[in-house]
Amino acid sequence: MAQSILDVKGIGKVTSAILAKSGFKTANDLANTSVEKLAALPGFSETRAMQVIKNANDLITPVSKEKALTTLVPKAKEKAASLLITKVKKPAKDKKKKDKKDKSKSKEKDKNKGLSKKKDKKTKSNKKAKK
Repeated sequence: MAQSILDVKGIGKVTSAILAKSGFKTANDLANTSVEKLAALPGFSETRAMQVIKNANDLITPVSKEKALTTLVPKAKEKAASLLITKVKKPAKDKKKKDKKDKSKSKEKDKNKGLSKKKDKKTKSNKKAKK
């Protein structure tokens, strides 16, 4: 039995009446029409026409649960694995970079402390000489 136009997502009573006047009686009729032909009707833009045609196709050729699972599950597993790998690797790299930065900063601080002590000694000796 053919699917009704009203079963297509996005089609209500008013739109179904417009479609019926233009010769569209079933979801199959919508699925097999062109975007241009549907977009020419009142209340349809190209975007809406494309969406309605897609919805009609989805309605008349539903994907079986078994096919959906065999298609989606392996892809989901691959994506999850890649996310885990990247998440594990990134923090390790970031930590090494941070450790290197911290070490270089502490070395600079140590150098600066040494320089400031030398300057303090020079200033004290200059003050004593002036007195």
